[in-house]
Amino acid sequence: MVDFVKSSKDINVIIAFRVDRMTRNYRDAVEMDRLRIEYGKELHFVNDRLVLTDKSVGRDIQDWDLKVFLAKQHINRCQEDSYNTLQSKLKSQEIYGKAPYGYENYRDENNKASARPRPFEAGIVRKIFDWYSSGAYSYLQISQKLKTDLNLVMYKSKVEKIIRNHFYMGLRDFDSVLYPHKYETLVSVDIWKLCEEIRNTRGMKKKKGKFVGKHGIYRGLFYCKECGCAMTPEPHAKTQKNGNVHNWIYYHCTGAKGKHKDTWIEENELTKQFASIYKYMQIPEADLLNMTKILKKAHEGKINFNIEMFDNYNIQIKRLEKRIEQSYIDKLDGSITQEE
Repeated sequence: MVDFVKSSKDINVIIAFRVDRMTRNYRDAVEMDRLRIEYGKELHFVNDRLVLTDKSVGRDIQDWDLKVFLAKQHINRCQEDSYNTLQSKLKSQEIYGKAPYGYENYRDENNKASARPRPFEAGIVRKIFDWYSSGAYSYLQISQKLKTDLNLVMYKSKVEKIIRNHFYMGLRDFDSVLYPHKYETLVSVDIWKLCEEIRNTRGMKKKKGKFVGKHGIYRGLFYCKECGCAMTPEPHAKTQKNGNVHNWIYYHCTGAKGKHKDTWIEENELTKQFASIYKYMQIPEADLLNMTKILKKAHEGKINFNIEMFDNYNIQIKRLEKRIEQSYIDKLDGSITQEE
């Protein structure tokens, strides 16, 4: 606005209701003085009964300086009130501002601002965390899966924003400090932290060396007891006189620390050793019953989400059918053409 006024010679007067509508700080006041003195623009403040020109002196300038100071103090008070209100909201665990995706803002029975999950969008948020916590999907792949599976357009940046948002597990981030809120959570703390761990470890540079590319069932899964170095697979093949080729995979310590002589063990022998360990691993009956309950609950959650999704599609279908019907009426009335 200031640049426009400077470049427009036919603008001679700037009108404002009060001084604090034109200046919110001393930098603004300096800019207004430049418009008045260097560019010859008149400043009119209706409510303050003040008119300033390049000829103004004495009481008018003193009045101007005083009102600029009061305007600055008004802004300071507004900022302080906003800060105090926000701190009060944080302490009482109440919502402020727009609720994140998956929630909606509403007024409770006491006419207080509150937030609650939106059934369909909350289901989408849970789906996103389920997929990401498996470690099998990236942000982009989740975005593509939402498009193919649910016909929902969501860019990967929004997927990342959802994965990073503490609000879904019961906390909110303000000025790098986490505060609890009192609204229903969409994911558990464990799931959120698992996603955080996956996010933090993804993209880390993998150390590459001479053993990269050698495949084996147990590659990267166990380490040497003597020195802690990785056990690497080494394929071997032997061709017999009849032409048959036999293949073996042996594992040995990489010897990166050079502390001991290599010990070799065949992959099938490793499988037997692991099998003997797994034989003694059983889930206690109480834990098994608990897991069964959790799986049933998760399955019920999926069913509810599918019902919500079905209802959401029906709402969209009815809305589109009404539009089609209205369009047909408009065509009969001559408001729109056949092509339209």
